[in-house]
Amino acid sequence: MSSKLLFAFISAIVSTATSMWTAVDTVPTTNAYGLKIYGNTMFVADGGSGFRVVDITDPANMVLQATLSLPGSNGRDILLGPDPSQFVYIVGWNGGFHKIDVSNPSMPTLAATTPTPGIAYMGDISGGYAYIADQYEGLQIISLATMAIVKNVPMA
Repeated sequence: MSSKLLFAFISAIVSTATSMWTAVDTVPTTNAYGLKIYGNTMFVADGGSGFRVVDITDPANMVLQATLSLPGSNGRDILLGPDPSQFVYIVGWNGGFHKIDVSNPSMPTLAATTPTPGIAYMGDISGGYAYIADQYEGLQIISLATMAIVKNVPMA
């Protein structure tokens, strides 16, 4: 195991009666940067490996359901949109911003990609728009409906 244990595994942990934390299960990843949980599903932005879907119905027996490579991308951040049972979004470093169809969690598909002029590092979603920190290129505001950049707010 590498010294980057936090990035090598996603672990389910529980608190014991003595207030110590104990890992109850792990799911191998390549370089997990971000995750979000919706219901019994965990979505993972997994660096150069792209995207992973993990069933966490039983945290002691997590199941890797699917992986999806992303074009030219390192999955850095996961964003849950208005309907996370249908789509999740990945901020993809040098690969831009990705819309992933997760209506069938065992077979996620890439629905759309929006290239960004910089390096998409992290973001958030509000009111039908994604707000993407795009390193030296400032802030990109992307419409979730059209997956187009509607505004670039340059760095001052």
